[in-house]
Amino acid sequence: MRIFSLEVSSMIRILSISRAIVVGVALLLAAAAAGPLQAADPADWPRVVQRLDLGVPAGNGDYPYQVAVDGTRSHVYTLNLGNNANGNSISVLDTRRNEIVALIPFDNPGEFSPPTPVELVIDPYRPRVYALTGDRYAETPATDMYVVDVERLEVVAAVSGVEAVAPGPERLYLANDTGLWSIDPDTLAERERHELPPRRYNEPLLLNADLGRLYLARSDWSGQGEAELAIYDASNLNPITSVPFEAQLTQVIMHPPSGRLFAVEPGDGRARLIVLDADGRPLDTPQPVEMIGEYLYQFPVAVAGDVIYLGGGSYETYRMRAYRLPDLQPLEREFTIRQPNEIALDPVSGRLYAQYSSLGGPVVTIEPGSGATRITYTALNVRDALADPESGRLYVLDDAGTLRILVRAGGDGARYLQQARVDTGFSLFPDNWGNYGQMSLDPGRERLYIDGLPVRSVDTATLAVTEYPDVAGQLTPDPTGDRVYLTPPCRCRTEQCNTLILNATTMTGTQTLFPPEEPMTAPCVFETVLDTTNRLLYARIDNGVPGSNSGSYFSIFDVAGSPELRYTAWDISFGQPALDRPGQRAYLPRYRMDRSFIHRFEPVGDTFTDTLVLAGAGGQLAFDETTRRLYSAANDALQVFDADLTLLAEVGLPTGYTLLNTTVVDGHLYLAGPDGGLLVVATRGGQPPAAPPAATPRSEAIPSQQLFAAPDGTLFRTFADRLYRSDDGQNWEVLGTG
Repeated sequence: MRIFSLEVSSMIRILSISRAIVVGVALLLAAAAAGPLQAADPADWPRVVQRLDLGVPAGNGDYPYQVAVDGTRSHVYTLNLGNNANGNSISVLDTRRNEIVALIPFDNPGEFSPPTPVELVIDPYRPRVYALTGDRYAETPATDMYVVDVERLEVVAAVSGVEAVAPGPERLYLANDTGLWSIDPDTLAERERHELPPRRYNEPLLLNADLGRLYLARSDWSGQGEAELAIYDASNLNPITSVPFEAQLTQVIMHPPSGRLFAVEPGDGRARLIVLDADGRPLDTPQPVEMIGEYLYQFPVAVAGDVIYLGGGSYETYRMRAYRLPDLQPLEREFTIRQPNEIALDPVSGRLYAQYSSLGGPVVTIEPGSGATRITYTALNVRDALADPESGRLYVLDDAGTLRILVRAGGDGARYLQQARVDTGFSLFPDNWGNYGQMSLDPGRERLYIDGLPVRSVDTATLAVTEYPDVAGQLTPDPTGDRVYLTPPCRCRTEQCNTLILNATTMTGTQTLFPPEEPMTAPCVFETVLDTTNRLLYARIDNGVPGSNSGSYFSIFDVAGSPELRYTAWDISFGQPALDRPGQRAYLPRYRMDRSFIHRFEPVGDTFTDTLVLAGAGGQLAFDETTRRLYSAANDALQVFDADLTLLAEVGLPTGYTLLNTTVVDGHLYLAGPDGGLLVVATRGGQPPAAPPAATPRSEAIPSQQLFAAPDGTLFRTFADRLYRSDDGQNWEVLGTG
């Protein structure tokens, strides 16, 4: 077999080697100099049919960092990290309607990432919220304060160089590394200023309006050794006193009726709430309250009026208990939740609102009496989309577990409309991290499975939801048999990871894919993919190695009877396989450092081998068994290959979209994107991009250093990061970009 390996250097070498390797400097797509890339069949050009917006209707507030409660307006605000294109934002949760009703954008995109949210403060004297964002670790003050009108729900002003804010009845008090100053709350004009000795941390800033005092917690870079609570006269900013502490006070709470301060003093795996008088001096009574946590470095505190909630424990079981202020007497109110990033107490309703930056960034409403919770997502994205060609349905699941059942209105290529909506009980928060929430169909049993912790199924006829409390993990059903392959979550190298083979009727079973083995050497399987036609099961395996050598490989099992290992590909890191079941092949992307490949595996004798490897290509793959086409979504482009990895076409995609399925169903691909977007792409019927204007013929149009000749006379040229080939010097074929 004659196979090609392409290398661009001083010449092109064509080699005959034993396995198919196609290696190129520029291997993937775009328009040739003489015109756009032409597919072998014009029908190979994909086209975008529809974009569905399934995010939060008011707008996605990605990655909330801070939470604040406005009991007067029945609003909860979250200050969100957002995205690099648009910057930070505030989500507004209406507690009466239990939904996000507004998104307030800041339009402050970052150079490489959005500014970091620092603090969110409600003004008790006027309808405003102050949001501080920026780089709190910069050498000079690099944080901005955004003034938000909560009646108009928009940003009305911004002040730079602010690290802490305390609203007052007649002034706003601001602080940073080197200064404490006040401004007019309406005009934002500066009134007084007091220069401060440089300190890296300058928060929180609190005002006791009755006593006319300001309290500012400060410390050096490390937060150790030079920490203090500085007290100033609010009328003229003159210093009154300074109280030293061993470490930065991470939180300071003021109780105006008593004039006392309650400060969180951090330690190693613990913290304690200490009580200070109005002069910042620690009091002997009441005794400090210890907060102990397992691997915790912060202890969120919620306070309103005469009640404060303190917590401790582990992330999974963070127990919060109420205490009375100012004597810190325990109250009969406690509950257990996952440890939040922040928590706030509504003084009107008594409810608490816990905010989580990870796992979708929900706000959890807590009824302190019963401990009942309700989850509200500030951002929603599509977890999975699965088409059922028999029923004509498209199932779409989001982070909150809402299953939308869509059908096409009209003929082929028509837009999807919602037919039904089901609350499945699935939720990304708190346990369904990673890729959980993937769906799979078992048409014979009329089941739509949703994997996760735990696994659920939806009856496709009645839409009834069944939860399997004892079945948790990644699920691969076998619609042609009576098996279900379950890969539970596990701790690699601490316990043996394995895949269980369950009975599809009872959802029980103890048979395993791998034999018993010591955890330190056992394969850490985390996902399986089934080839139902050829009775092959692909097991994706974490190599259990930390650092830059971490990655995943895969094994292939024959599951026609008892599982039998047929092959293991030890290279890392392979992605999810796209199966060519009629051709008995599988295509897998692989990444290593800055290199990417597409491998084609097929059986050779009693084993498997990669009969073709395309270097410089990659992405998420899907195979169309009807048209024999392979699709790769990568870097905002959708590429089309034939079964031998010959490039046929490329179309652009919106930024940030990922392919959801590895099999093309009914001629369509489905991709999830930002802000809850779902892109429906028809694999045919598109048009190639328009050809660029013809260049004026010039003898020097192709510089000599960019033209290469192979020994057989084939010409290669590089131009604008693209590699072209020609047999006659007149007609050029693009091989790719790089």
